[in-house]
Amino acid sequence: MVQSNLSPLGTAQRELRQLARRAGVGKALQRYRTLRSTGIRALVRTAYFQRTLLPRILDARPIASDRGLEVHMLLNHPRVLEGSWSLYSLAHFIKTPCRFVIHDDGSLDGDDLGKLRHLFPGVRIIDRKEADAYVLGELAKRGLTRCSSLRKNFVLSLKLFDPYFYAASDYFVSLDSDILTYRAPRQIEEHASRNELFFSEDNGYRSCLSEAEYEQLAGMPLTVNCNSGLFGARKDAVDLGLIETWLDRPSFWHTPYEKATHYTEQAVWSLLFARGGAANLDSGYGISSTDLDAQSTITGHYCGGGYWSSLFYWRALPYLAQQLSKAGALPA
Repeated sequence: MVQSNLSPLGTAQRELRQLARRAGVGKALQRYRTLRSTGIRALVRTAYFQRTLLPRILDARPIASDRGLEVHMLLNHPRVLEGSWSLYSLAHFIKTPCRFVIHDDGSLDGDDLGKLRHLFPGVRIIDRKEADAYVLGELAKRGLTRCSSLRKNFVLSLKLFDPYFYAASDYFVSLDSDILTYRAPRQIEEHASRNELFFSEDNGYRSCLSEAEYEQLAGMPLTVNCNSGLFGARKDAVDLGLIETWLDRPSFWHTPYEKATHYTEQAVWSLLFARGGAANLDSGYGISSTDLDAQSTITGHYCGGGYWSSLFYWRALPYLAQQLSKAGALPA
């Protein structure tokens, strides 16, 4: 019999947590929080458009995706359709052809791959097991132990390291699956044509670093808030040795060198962009855009959960579908 080292109070707390898990209390609380932050009406609308409109992207006219501006996306199985809308809307409105590179987080199945290859002929999809072996091998060769720990234990770190190792060109764009494009993204085209670093601006400072620590590592004052959902980067701006030294700081970790904070990847990109003199896109490429009829609204990034994320489904998708239908890209 194994003797527990827990105190009676610790044992009672553990048993209470186990009982709560068996009763589904955690999931119920999460549903309650979602309901409170989103609202019943928005939840109903979201569910309706997820069921009826979201799959319609599979009926869109395929767009060749094997040449041009290299665009990378980290994608998982639950968001294949959202990611397809995101990539398709960018490819539809941007003037230059795009070469899409999708990084499988390890959950994509054969059906997902078939959908993506049908909609985006020529798309490159990088298998997670293959990427783990290659990227971790390269990091190990270079003695980058902190980078290796981050890459092993934090899925968003694939956005940080994998495009660097897999991009066929020296310049690439990174796009999240919750970003939709509504009009020609001229600023992106202009920056990309000159291989310039750029990023979309967040609506607040969201980082694992204090502002003082950020300024110390960046070597300059904090002037804009980086969001890593949409950015353009050059490989020479990704200094792996410098990232290794940054990751030695506890601020990037919940559990040092094992469990990273949610904002670790974004904080690293923010520092890289500050040191590289990156430009920030204007407010037309903002967070949770709502005035979709305005000609100044170019993209919308529907992140953060709750009501603002639900806008992706019941506000943004119907508007975008109407645009694509008018252009003949999507059946009416």
